[in-house]
Amino acid sequence: MIDILPPSLRTSGKNCAVSGENFAISQEDFSFYEKMGVNPPTLCPDERQRRRLSWRNEINLYKRKCDLTGKEIISIYSPGKPYKVFGHMQWYGDKWDALSYGRQFDFNRTFFDQFGDLFLEVPKIGLIVLGDNDNSEYTNDNYKLKNCYLVFDGEQGLDCLYGETFAIIKSCIDFFYLTESEFCYECVNCAK
Repeated sequence: MIDILPPSLRTSGKNCAVSGENFAISQEDFSFYEKMGVNPPTLCPDERQRRRLSWRNEINLYKRKCDLTGKEIISIYSPGKPYKVFGHMQWYGDKWDALSYGRQFDFNRTFFDQFGDLFLEVPKIGLIVLGDNDNSEYTNDNYKLKNCYLVFDGEQGLDCLYGETFAIIKSCIDFFYLTESEFCYECVNCAK
């Protein structure tokens, strides 16, 4: 049987099992948990978010070999990772068939065991790069960059260094969240 908190505790919330911080659980949330047949969370929303994002890497770059061509590439996956990684041009190319990794579902094994096997086998893209970038190899999750270095999660940057989350910027250094900006240094959340 599911261990749902009694109504007397629903208004006071719970203490996070990791941080000890008190967090509220609404009646609507309890109704949802009951409907889904799951226990209410034991971790606060911040800790749940940290765990959801713990596997993500968007700003650490490594040199490793492309598992399709054997050439050295820059990737968000370190060389010691157990799965295949392709350079972005090879990953988008026609020299491999993603459908060849399809499998029949085995009802004698758990879904997560099978998903784990598939996750290890299907190639990952080394860097998320959309469009053509010029002289901007050490970047990730971007579109249309020229002469940029260690910038992440943005589009249309020119002559920029060391920043994250941007759109349409020029000659900016050490920034976070810039839009339509030029000649910015150590700026956070700035726009034209």
